[in-house]
Amino acid sequence: MAGRVLEDLFEVGPSVRTDGALDPVKINPIAARCDIRYEESA
Repeated sequence: MAGRVLEDLFEVGPSVRTDGALDPVKINPIAARCDIRYEESA
């Protein structure tokens, strides 16, 4: 499952980044397909 998320993130490339960093808001729609959710740490 997680491997598929990584493949999908590689396919979309920099569109899931904000200011060069991975952006959970942009990643979550892709990760949701595999029941994964990312959040920023406080």
